[in-house]
Amino acid sequence: MAAVKSSSTSTTTTAALTSSTTPSGDEVILQAGFPTDVPLYTGATPISSNKTPDGVYTLSLETTDPIDKISAFYKEKLPQSDWILTKNQTIAGVEMIDAKKDKRQISVQIIPREEGKMAIAIVVSP
Repeated sequence: MAAVKSSSTSTTTTAALTSSTTPSGDEVILQAGFPTDVPLYTGATPISSNKTPDGVYTLSLETTDPIDKISAFYKEKLPQSDWILTKNQTIAGVEMIDAKKDKRQISVQIIPREEGKMAIAIVVSP
């Protein structure tokens, strides 16, 4: 497991990721306040993490695992963290999983890329 740094402190948060750097070698830092109840796909490489001024968190990951394995992970792990699944659909090869918890919403998109890679885009809205 790799350590992904939090931008609010000098300590690190341990996440189930294989790398804490982008393909260009830059370190990926989870934004301060990134929700701890959002499952991070085991073995994925972090690409970017952002927070908008209105409190929307985004996280991009990449893996070589097949789309069905990634989808099964989020369909299992989101409810285990008390998220309620609200939508699951595939459009043009992109798997989309939506869930809600209290007033928050999460959208997970699994996007096929070149050379057998899959991008995982996570958006958490307040």
